[in-house]
Amino acid sequence: MSDRRWLISHAGADRAWVEWVGWQLLDAGHEIELDYWDWGAGDNFVVKMNAALEGGRFLALFSPAYFEPERFTTPEWTAMVARRAKITPVRIAQATVPAILSSLLAPDLFGLDDHAAREAGPGAVAAAGDAGPGQR
Repeated sequence: MSDRRWLISHAGADRAWVEWVGWQLLDAGHEIELDYWDWGAGDNFVVKMNAALEGGRFLALFSPAYFEPERFTTPEWTAMVARRAKITPVRIAQATVPAILSSLLAPDLFGLDDHAAREAGPGAVAAAGDAGPGQR
């Protein structure tokens, strides 16, 4: 697993946010796995998602759409919980978070000006990257 490679887990409705976060992480020197940018026609979505879940860190963009049960985000975050893997969340909208995730500290990106959002998003990733062994 790479400490510099991040899978950005997001709902399709939040595409503008995920692309903005992706650019911020790239600008900060991280690598990202983003379905819109890295997966193409004919790729097997399930195989690609499984490889991404196993190959890097997990950044979740919390929003109301993210927690809709019919979305692929549900198997993504539940797989991470089942593996006891670290989830690094940021909130891109006010959302009701499932009880099992409610103890995670998630900085807000919504409602911030561009400068403050640029500090908060990569700051959460930087803090996650500073976690010691066994804390990821």
